[in-house]
Amino acid sequence: MHRIRKVRETGFTLVELLVVIAIIGILVALLLPAVQSAREAARRSQCTNHLKQIGVALHNYHDTFGSFPAGVIHFQRNGNQQEWGWAALLLPFLEQQPLHDQLQVTTRRLRAVLNSPADRLLVQQPLEVFRCASDTTKELLEGTPRVRDLDGWAAVGTDFFGATSNYLGVAGMWELNEPVVNGPDQNGALYANSNVRLGDVLDGTSNTFAVGERNFACSAGTWVGTRNSDGGGPRGNDYVLGRVSIRPNAFWNANCSDAFASYHPDGVQFVMCDGAVKFVNDSIQFNNTAVFDAKDPSAGYNRKNIGLYQRLGIRDDGNIIGEF
Repeated sequence: MHRIRKVRETGFTLVELLVVIAIIGILVALLLPAVQSAREAARRSQCTNHLKQIGVALHNYHDTFGSFPAGVIHFQRNGNQQEWGWAALLLPFLEQQPLHDQLQVTTRRLRAVLNSPADRLLVQQPLEVFRCASDTTKELLEGTPRVRDLDGWAAVGTDFFGATSNYLGVAGMWELNEPVVNGPDQNGALYANSNVRLGDVLDGTSNTFAVGERNFACSAGTWVGTRNSDGGGPRGNDYVLGRVSIRPNAFWNANCSDAFASYHPDGVQFVMCDGAVKFVNDSIQFNNTAVFDAKDPSAGYNRKNIGLYQRLGIRDDGNIIGEF
């Protein structure tokens, strides 16, 4: 007599399947932040390398001309005059000699370039060395983030945008459209008509900012120069410069476009006057209560009471710099 054997069907029950799905979901949730963190670390490393290149270029420029470049070349108080910025002056030292020659930076004013239909497109050329990979903007114009409008007296019409730069010169404490010609100097490394030598950085080149980051959320900048070098019309030297009298990553601040900011978690990168790159945390000591008038360099400030962040942005305040 043959016995009938029951064959057990194989497979997952509904409960087992739900448990597996839940486990996979948990693993993915744990993995994604790690992947995103690794990607940001790679982007930040690339950004650091760009700043290092800029630091080396600043020193090569100094070796050639005896000083750092002018933050902005400024000729006269006359609104909406487009002028070259420090980054355009650095082009030969960043392997961009052909572009520098085409623009004729040392023999023509930016306004003249923009008045030439054949030449004005050169200022829309994206240059990787001036872009931080962490700053991803979706507003594009032929591959160039649309951040800075260069129209004005030059016959470019409206909404003519220069290629974006995430790196701005550190002018110091005061309002960026000051000083004017023959006015009091700013107290940073790069400002209007600046001619700062290493010997002028009295606080030490390792303790003084030269160039810092600004992202799209705070309007970034443009490598070519400024739309208006004295601020007599819309915008001014914030196209190429920033100041330390505004807290880093202060996206809520109405003057965010004068400040420094990044999409790196918790801070902003700066290249120091000695060429080293430092990461400055958002929590760095910040104190502006001692500033008498942020728009007037001649008004002065209380050197002892300003914050560490302000001290790092000033080349000659004589304060001791702590850890940051």
